[in-house]
Amino acid sequence: FSPMQQSSRGWTQAVHWLRLVLHNGSERSIERVLEMTSGTSMRRVDVYVFETSRLLAHFVIDAERPFADRPLETPNPAVPLLLVPGSELEVLVRIRPGTGGTLELLPVLKSERVFLRELQVLQAINWAFYGVLMVMAAYHFFIFAVLRDRAYLHYTCYLLGALFMDLSQGGGQQYLFSFRPSLMRDLFFPGAC
Repeated sequence: FSPMQQSSRGWTQAVHWLRLVLHNGSERSIERVLEMTSGTSMRRVDVYVFETSRLLAHFVIDAERPFADRPLETPNPAVPLLLVPGSELEVLVRIRPGTGGTLELLPVLKSERVFLRELQVLQAINWAFYGVLMVMAAYHFFIFAVLRDRAYLHYTCYLLGALFMDLSQGGGQQYLFSFRPSLMRDLFFPGAC
């Protein structure tokens, strides 16, 4: 292993490994969430947690599996970690990138409280954006119905295409197709009529 100098791995289909060593020098147990944020989709993430060369846990986050099978049901791969007093954990993360795009990695260790707060804020922003797109699409469809100007129909289709494209990339698959997250990603909505 060599230290990670940058979070971007460029355009690659190669499997990448990350090694993290976590030490708890305090008197109490510490619960954290390891989140793998990324600028692109990851096809599969395996997280191996070791303590003194003994495997404590193996987490699998696969784009083909339902969200219910993930350790934490979130858009980004995330796993809970428990550090007991005086322990040292070695965490190995195996990342298999999705098809296309660059692989940008940023492993972040957060408290559960901070993790959930950030997730709630992100979801609120996303759903506000989706709501605005739906209102704009309904408004322009209404104008098309009244004026019969095809430009408004094309703009309505464009807005719906943008909505579905963002839903497929931004975490909407967690709610729309939670039984098979890759289905939303694999669908292509060009937004043209």
